[in-house]
Amino acid sequence: MRSFLPAWSRRTLLAFLCTLVACEDTPTDVVTSGTISGIPFTVISGTVKQAVADGPIVGEVSDLGGALILLGGDPVSLGMTDPDRLHLRTTFALRHGGTITMSAFGTVADPLGSGNAVVIGRNLARFQYAFYVDDAVHADNAFVPDPAKPDVENTVVTEFYAQDVPGYSGGSGLAMWPLDDLTPAPGEDVLGCTGGPAMTTTLQSGDRMAFALADAFILAVEVVDTTVGPCI
Repeated sequence: MRSFLPAWSRRTLLAFLCTLVACEDTPTDVVTSGTISGIPFTVISGTVKQAVADGPIVGEVSDLGGALILLGGDPVSLGMTDPDRLHLRTTFALRHGGTITMSAFGTVADPLGSGNAVVIGRNLARFQYAFYVDDAVHADNAFVPDPAKPDVENTVVTEFYAQDVPGYSGGSGLAMWPLDDLTPAPGEDVLGCTGGPAMTTTLQSGDRMAFALADAFILAVEVVDTTVGPCI
């Protein structure tokens, strides 16, 4: 496992979130590129702010659709043995009304071009999600239970498959586990084996990971060189 989690204490993270989420002041340091948890990123569109080098970033909602960032590496350079799979753990926070979108296997020219993505949004204390496959909604629901402290960070595990979804074949897809489930297991993803996985017969040829942030913060990113698979 290759970890990109920064050496910040939990107290520091909470203090940072208090500054950015609960208070009116936000960082004024607009960046066009940088690193987060050691991973390079480039801002493709919108406004991204970062108060501390390699620290959390925030994408503002003032821009239409929020901010789009592209991670500066393919799955292998991020730590995956299999270039067609990406196991990603993202620690994030949302303001009320904010959203974070995660997509993989797009290209530098078209980061969201794969058409496969998962969107997480916050409505007061409720966190909802939607899977997009071939740019159409595959499934949408809410995480249960609601986070006890919606203003504090949560971690979500997502897996993206460019060629074959484990246990299936002939397509690409993605899976996601419940909030703060750091020991994901087959069949315990949010869609389960009956409703999922979110997949398409389309094969993906890109190798880039993108985030879209609208009133959303990314605090840390970790790539784990393993594949849980939705139902295997």
